[in-house]
Amino acid sequence: MIGTNPVGAYQKEINAAKLDPYNSSYPMLLSQFFKNAALSLLNKKEATTEDKKNASEYMQRSIDFGKQAATLNPYSVLVWENLADIYQSFIGVAEGASNFAVSHLAQAVALDPTNPELRLKLGILFFNLGDSDQAIKLLSQSIELKQNWDIPYYNMGLIYRTRNDNTRALQYLKAGLKFADPSSDNYYKFQQEITAIEKLSPKSGDDATSSATPK
Repeated sequence: MIGTNPVGAYQKEINAAKLDPYNSSYPMLLSQFFKNAALSLLNKKEATTEDKKNASEYMQRSIDFGKQAATLNPYSVLVWENLADIYQSFIGVAEGASNFAVSHLAQAVALDPTNPELRLKLGILFFNLGDSDQAIKLLSQSIELKQNWDIPYYNMGLIYRTRNDNTRALQYLKAGLKFADPSSDNYYKFQQEITAIEKLSPKSGDDATSSATPK
């Protein structure tokens, strides 16, 4: 509906929000609507002055609706994930966006501390912001919470590869490969990374094989 008739979809969400003003779902949907509208303008190759002005307005509306959802339902993990996603989308264009993205995602983790996906998301965010130490800490926690999930292992492997620690990178990649579905794209990605690293440093591959579990 939004893709084919954005104006109509927006008006329906506004009307629904007015009819049910205490439902956090509607401001969440509106926050995503304006986020996507802002990003569409920000990603234009030849954005006009008017485009930039509208993008700034849409960013603010997205943030405002996200905050409204969090105010209406402060104990919902989803509203904080949503707000973190909004700020993460605006990193580099909105002042303080990276700090807000981290703090809101951390709030989601605090509300659902046994959720490995939230720790994975926060860890990846820290890595993208240049803090690999904090990323490793959170990804390790994600693995502890769900030891048979391949994705955290894969990301740990990539992080250690960027640190030029190929031995640990291979340990995590080979450990995670055991949990990846052989018919999935992830399985192929694991194999690609393992092969690439072993070509760079065969000795690291031999060392890693002797260690069944990453440390």
